[in-house]
Parts: sequence; structure tokens; C-alpha cells
Amino acid sequence: MNNKQLAEHILGTLRGLLSTDSECLGQLIEYRVPCSDSIRGHPTAVPTGTDTGLEMGLLGVINALMPTDYVIVACFSDGALTGFECRKR
Repeated sequence: MNNKQLAEHILGTLRGLLSTDSECLGQLIEYRVPCSDSIRGHPTAVPTGTDTGLEMGLLGVINALMPTDYVIVACFSDGALTGFECRKR
């Protein structure tokens, strides 16, 4: 499986989970925990900067597992998770 195929497989899995239980997946994607500055140096993890420091959620971990040339982004409408997209980094 090449990088593009792997990224598309992960994207398809996330979309399937979203269609199965959007409330659950939405809460998981929005949940974040504090993380140290050392995570910022990871080549593919995606922490989020806040007023109180760095945080990372499930999507940050998923992106750490992604091929280095792709990233998964969550799409929201009116505060609700509506889908995912795969983009080149």
C-alpha cells in the first residue's frame, strides 16, 4: 500500500465511523488533553496551541500515524463535525 492509498484508507475509515455515530466521533475529535512542548518537535503529530499551552486530541494522534506527506483535517458546520478531508502537508 503506498502513502496515498494509506491516507485514503484512513480517511474512508473516519468517514465510515462518522456516518455510523456522528455524535460519538464528534466528541472524540473535539476532546483534547494538555501535552508538553516536546510533542511540538514530532514530525507528524499535530498539537494545538491554546492560551494555557499545548493540547492534542485524537486527530493529532491520527495525523502522527499518517504518511508524512498527508494530513487529515476535520470539517465543521455550525459547531458540528460534518466530515474529513485529506490534504497534502
